[in-house]
Amino acid sequence: MATITVGAFLLVWDWASFAFGGANQYFLGMSHLVIALWGVVIGAVGLKRILDVPTWLAATLSFLSIPITLPLGIMFMRSPL
Repeated sequence: MATITVGAFLLVWDWASFAFGGANQYFLGMSHLVIALWGVVIGAVGLKRILDVPTWLAATLSFLSIPITLPLGIMFMRSPL
């Protein structure tokens, strides 16, 4: 659910960047990294509430989801630029 929430925001963010002419590969990459930290927080809160795991474990697992899912994103999606 965290990925869906952040992904929906990123879709709007990317299209707004394209519409206003501020989109380049480096800007989008850095902004996606910052916004991915928002996903870590959402994921950690969800793990904490649903599974009642300690906060440090929830944050660690949520943070580790980024390098685990990144190769899948690279394989199936491509940069629009």
